[in-house]
Amino acid sequence: MSPKSTEIGIHRQQHGRQEQTRKLAGEQNLGPRRKRKLMFGKLQVGYQNANRGPTNTHAFLEWGNKEGMDIGFVGEPWMDKEGKGTQSHPAFRLGSRSERGKKLVVYWKGHLEARIIKETANLAVVEAGEVLWVGVYANGKWKMAEWDNFLQAIHQVIEDRRAVLIGDWNAHREEWEPGRTRNNKGKRLWDYSLEAGYTLVDIEGPTWERTRIVMQKVVGLT
Repeated sequence: MSPKSTEIGIHRQQHGRQEQTRKLAGEQNLGPRRKRKLMFGKLQVGYQNANRGPTNTHAFLEWGNKEGMDIGFVGEPWMDKEGKGTQSHPAFRLGSRSERGKKLVVYWKGHLEARIIKETANLAVVEAGEVLWVGVYANGKWKMAEWDNFLQAIHQVIEDRRAVLIGDWNAHREEWEPGRTRNNKGKRLWDYSLEAGYTLVDIEGPTWERTRIVMQKVVGLT
């Protein structure tokens, strides 16, 4: 039996300022991962795991352009054999470096004033407006020490700034996945979000699906 679960978001306010958050229409499912697009303030941000497929990335960017997405993060992006190039789109600028081993890239609309202030194989921190937009791909095979180092690296970049974290965390906990047994990574992420002052953004429906086997999970968090 497939568990019913929800995607969540992690969103932090600063100095008590309220930032509106809502789900946007136009979501659709292409491939094993679901595209998600959220609006925070005046910018719209999305995330899609492309499963190393150029067609999935192109479909996500086409969808994002149609739906008004400003910033799009792509997990497990397609890279060419030399590791020097990935999918492009006329409406979006590729902000990330193209290199072998990349697990996350970010695109933004050509007119948007944005810059990357921190980038690794699994992380992209984009500054646009007064908010930091943090794209994440957390390797499900990481040991807890690697997981802790990853969270610490994020915290050091963000510090006390307003931030939105979105991506594929590969972490489980009841707060965002009712009926699912928690794991240590889910507990650590939950503890970190509370300590750092983040709010979970609730979105209905699973964020991961396997079509040939009846299986649904929540691993993508925002």
